[in-house]
Amino acid sequence: SKLDPSKEHYLGGLRSFFVTWYRQGHPGISDEFIRTIQSWVLKGNETGRAVLQMDSQKGPLTDIEMQGVFDGVITCYSKRRLRVETVALILTLLYTGRRSIQIVTLKTKDLRATKINGIAGYEINFPRAKQRYALWRSTFKTYAIGEDLWLILQLQVADTVKKLQALVEFPLSDVLIQELPLFPDFAGVSRHTTEKDLLDLLQFDYVHAPVDICNAALTRFSETHRVFSERTGEPLNLTSRRFRSTLGTNLARQGYGIAVVAEALDHSDLQSAGCYIKSLSDIVERIDKAVAQRLAPLAQAFQGVLVTSEREAV
Repeated sequence: SKLDPSKEHYLGGLRSFFVTWYRQGHPGISDEFIRTIQSWVLKGNETGRAVLQMDSQKGPLTDIEMQGVFDGVITCYSKRRLRVETVALILTLLYTGRRSIQIVTLKTKDLRATKINGIAGYEINFPRAKQRYALWRSTFKTYAIGEDLWLILQLQVADTVKKLQALVEFPLSDVLIQELPLFPDFAGVSRHTTEKDLLDLLQFDYVHAPVDICNAALTRFSETHRVFSERTGEPLNLTSRRFRSTLGTNLARQGYGIAVVAEALDHSDLQSAGCYIKSLSDIVERIDKAVAQRLAPLAQAFQGVLVTSEREAV
């Protein structure tokens, strides 16, 4: 039957879900059904509109806006108006531009300290997202971070361990601590939970925080501290997606090509990263048009073609 274009995004997600179900050998999906849904022709998602338009509500943040967010988060934390979990979530979004699902899937063991030629370094081993038919936490890609973010995340690890130890009656081993989610949801853990029960739960995402915790943290920050946009004069609309598009836009502005942008944003192909490169060329074109009229007389003067009267004209 004819597919409703407005529903194609959801149909694509359902198709991926059923194909993954089928390929993993779960019962209930027939060969005929799989052949039918794989025959659907769906348009690709429209990507990058907010980036291309430099949308002040949904698109990339400016340098001034980003600095305002960073300063506001640090100020609120120093005054104990935000919890360490909220600060850790926002700074991870701000520094890495990773998707919310990648952040809530992190475990404490994904934080790594390195040393190369005697120089200390830090990185996060991020689980990849949007990998078709991939299992949970089956593929990873590392992302280098600075010491500031590393220290905040170590405070978050300590807070997670403290919360869990207050809930269970057995001491937490180093092996168990390494498997703990960086951003947990211990609602299902109680005094009756054994170490074996917890280890079983940690093999899946049962005790990981839900994905909406990232935007909830941004909402909490916005309610605590208002950051105003120099473009609109209004408080910033903060979402996790905006930090991601800001990272891609800034890389394009610094002259990096589409392959580097795609790698930094953990895209599997170059198509989705193309909007950042195109947005840069669009900005340059708009600037050229805006200044052309004022620069044209100066350019003519240096070329020796500027005249002071009609009589001198060729």
